[in-house]
Amino acid sequence: MKRVLVVLCVGCVACGSTATLPPPPAPSTALDPAPYVPTPTDVPAEVGTESAIAISGGESQARALAIRTLEAIRDGDPRRLEALLSPRMARVQPRPTEPRIPREAIIQNITQHPRRGEIVAGAPLTDYFDIARMQIQPLETLTPQVPRGLEAGDLVVYVPFSGNRRIWRVFGQFVGGWNSRASVLVRTGSDATVVGL
Repeated sequence: MKRVLVVLCVGCVACGSTATLPPPPAPSTALDPAPYVPTPTDVPAEVGTESAIAISGGESQARALAIRTLEAIRDGDPRRLEALLSPRMARVQPRPTEPRIPREAIIQNITQHPRRGEIVAGAPLTDYFDIARMQIQPLETLTPQVPRGLEAGDLVVYVPFSGNRRIWRVFGQFVGGWNSRASVLVRTGSDATVVGL
């Protein structure tokens, strides 16, 4: 038996075949780069043009759509608001309602409100909102019965106002019900849209 093994080993060496093993992986260090994650682009959707939203998860999509909506409200941009908001809108605060408010009425109030000039278009969003304290909750956790026209899986994005209480009141007049925080109700998916404010 020993003689057979020796003959096999000598035969392998004589033929020139060698067993190659893959090199061991390099040890991981704190200096390794993070895995590649594509960053979303902030290209506003134009009415009448094609656009796409990358879906990487409901909460990420809701967060991105809420930020775009807050930017459009800050800027008083009717075209972006029309692209972001569904035709019928629900109120989120103080409690969710059926979506029956026409989008046009909300856009008109935001863009033509007498206090519109108190909000600086293009100012850093963090001048008005505490983005770092944003919270996301499924609608079904906020109400025992989801209002007709809304879905249990719709996500409510709460964003506290930052700083000045006067600003809270201005945004609260643009969007009724907003008090110490903004709320954006998002329906995620391939046709993601804002279904309530």
